[in-house]
Amino acid sequence: MLGIFRPINLLLLTFTQFSLWYKLSLPFITEKSIIQIIVEFSVLCCGTLLITAAGYLINDIYDEEIDKINKPDKLYIGKFISKKNALNIYISLNITALLLAVYLFNLGIIIIYLSAILLLYLYSAYLKKTAFWGNFSVALLSAAVVAELILYYQSYLTEKQLVFYVSYCSFAFLTTLLRELVKDLQDKDGDEAHGGRTLAIILPMFYIKAILFSINALLLFSLIIAFRYLFNGIYFSDSFAMIYWLFLLLIPTFFLFGPILFYNTKAQFAKQSELIKIYMFLGLIWVWTF
Repeated sequence: MLGIFRPINLLLLTFTQFSLWYKLSLPFITEKSIIQIIVEFSVLCCGTLLITAAGYLINDIYDEEIDKINKPDKLYIGKFISKKNALNIYISLNITALLLAVYLFNLGIIIIYLSAILLLYLYSAYLKKTAFWGNFSVALLSAAVVAELILYYQSYLTEKQLVFYVSYCSFAFLTTLLRELVKDLQDKDGDEAHGGRTLAIILPMFYIKAILFSINALLLFSLIIAFRYLFNGIYFSDSFAMIYWLFLLLIPTFFLFGPILFYNTKAQFAKQSELIKIYMFLGLIWVWTF
């Protein structure tokens, strides 16, 4: 039953926010007690987790029939929980998250939470069946996980921390967009059977691969730009961080071009999706290398 909330994904989200907060924000907050700092971050992170969990729930509610084709072994709605109870839990999770945002007394966070709730609902109900906009929405929400930390801690950020945060926003957006398009290829049969109009359905494979190639090229370019800032004295010049960036971020980006060009079956797309997921995790770990 807990699988409906994707606990591994939620754990990864928690680790993402904790890593960036611990390395890029915590050392520079000097005006508050450590207890207050930890409580505020915990509330912020908890609100994000609740909205994300609610998003998974509403997505499964709308995907009940599609999942019978795409993921019959991971079907929860109607099997472990009724649709009515699922909706009640969905509403409760979102209301609790908004109350946490009010507790933080930060208008920006309230707006981000409200926007995320609306976007996740629109994604589940409509956008995921459209060409590109569903993918774009998920990528935007992924970047927002980092962006809300920028917004909440902006008064403590120097140019050094801001550059790093923006780099992570870009990385999160592009890698998520890449993986979402690959997942559309993987789920093409189920989406098409239920009236989906994703790019994988309406465009020939050649054009999908061209889009994936372009996104990966943009990711490569953004990594090179980040390198120029982060290793040229603006932030730090740690040799281990540079070696990690070179061998576990930059070079693997070149290897991602291979699956984009040569993978063509559902099983291969599933493998490609997992490779991108591992790559995303390697990007997150980078913050711990300096």
